[in-house]
Amino acid sequence: MTKPKDLILFFGAYDLDDQYESGRLTVTPEQVIVNEDWNPYVFRFNDDIAILVLEDEIYFTKYIRPVCLTSEDPGISDGVVVGWGQSEDTTKLHANKPRKLEIPILSDGDCYRENSKLAEIAWTKSFCAGRRGAGVCKGDSGGGFFVKFNQKFYFKGLVSSGITTQGSSDFGTDCYTANYAIYTDVIKYSEFLGIEKISSKTQTTTIVETTTTAETTMTRDAITSRRTTTKPISNPTCGVMSDESSLVVGGKFSSREQFPWLVSIFVKNDEIYEHFGSGSLI
Repeated sequence: MTKPKDLILFFGAYDLDDQYESGRLTVTPEQVIVNEDWNPYVFRFNDDIAILVLEDEIYFTKYIRPVCLTSEDPGISDGVVVGWGQSEDTTKLHANKPRKLEIPILSDGDCYRENSKLAEIAWTKSFCAGRRGAGVCKGDSGGGFFVKFNQKFYFKGLVSSGITTQGSSDFGTDCYTANYAIYTDVIKYSEFLGIEKISSKTQTTTIVETTTTAETTMTRDAITSRRTTTKPISNPTCGVMSDESSLVVGGKFSSREQFPWLVSIFVKNDEIYEHFGSGSLI
């Protein structure tokens, strides 16, 4: 299991290749709380969810805002998944800038008819989502699936696993991005997350504990030397973008202010930190 000291979280990050990006906040987690039923040694990734409790307080800016949580499913069938995962450019192990993809939630029947192997990695607290021709890949692990309700984005799910071109469920090999994927249903973990107790001032991050590889690497000195200079915001409304203009489906963000609750998670590998996946600020 990953130790807190081996993790670095980037809030307000946009371009992972820019080591001196303005407005980015670097934080080390104090504690990793993995769901007690999670078992990384089985093929089916049951209860694929964890919480990172932060060591230091953070302040909100136009680049750093929380997403909304709910214990009641709003019943919306379309959402958006966001992350730095590998794109069509397979020469890179992940994108330098996050991309977003609008996809529908599918019924189990429609999902499993597309690929029966998806039934082998799904569980009672997961859901299937996707569309043909586009999907998630390595580097997207832990990335949020968000639904919009009453002009706010809510945390519906997070990227758990999918099927690769070799038929494996491990995003460490080539991804079959034209296929559907399995997402942890965050709403079904409201007790684990303590949703009823969480306010917009709570600094936690929800992630997925899967294995992937990365291309962007940094030393700890390079990481911790960064400080944000963006003006703080007091008690921002959850789930609201600072800029909702010109969203491009399946493309790059048009603005850093979109999805400001997205967090890049770096994991220590030997003495180098590598982009591992994503989390969401709640």
